[in-house]
Amino acid sequence: MGWIVDGFNSASSFFHSLYLECYYAFYIPGPVADFFYSLSRTFSSLAWDFYDFFSWLLTKFEEVGQVLTWDNIYSYFKTYFDAAINAWSWVLNSFWNVWDIADSWWSLTQYTVKGWIAAATQGLDGLIAAWSNFWNVTWPEWTGKLDYLGAAWDNFWAVTLPALVSFSWLDIWWNSRIKDVQGIIESTIKVWFPFYESLAALWNSIEEFFTDPEEWLYKAVDRIFERFW
Repeated sequence: MGWIVDGFNSASSFFHSLYLECYYAFYIPGPVADFFYSLSRTFSSLAWDFYDFFSWLLTKFEEVGQVLTWDNIYSYFKTYFDAAINAWSWVLNSFWNVWDIADSWWSLTQYTVKGWIAAATQGLDGLIAAWSNFWNVTWPEWTGKLDYLGAAWDNFWAVTLPALVSFSWLDIWWNSRIKDVQGIIESTIKVWFPFYESLAALWNSIEEFFTDPEEWLYKAVDRIFERFW
């Protein structure tokens, strides 16, 4: 009968390992891990119950072994034996049994999980639409207005401002006053420097010498001849 206890212990260890895998996997919902943990505890309890039962049974066998035959004993405990055999059969097919249980559980739980996902992503579609509208509509409108403003600014400096502020009158006034200003300057210099005209003539002569020495020499000789002849 020890093989039944061993079978329950193996099933308990199997479901406990599944529980640990699910517990530390962030993408698996917590109820799944709790489900496998409950199965592990159940099989562990069954193993202990059968162990206690078999211990008690062996004690009783020893007490009544001299009175009852094996057939009598089996008839008395046939219900327990059949339950143990069915439990072991369940252990042998535990993978598919667990699969069926998990499938049944998921068929009921999937709607809750889908509801969680829908609630978590319900604002995502609106955010994507708003983002797309910004780049496809709002941003082009802004940049178009900036281009228009830049063109208007350039037009102001190139066309509007020159038309509003014209200095053509200043050229006319200066051209009409330049001779008067030049005369005032020359008369003032003559007062300050009585030899201004001689200095100006000397400067012009020096400039002429460096500009055309041959012409300057020709004129000088000509003046000498005019003075003495």
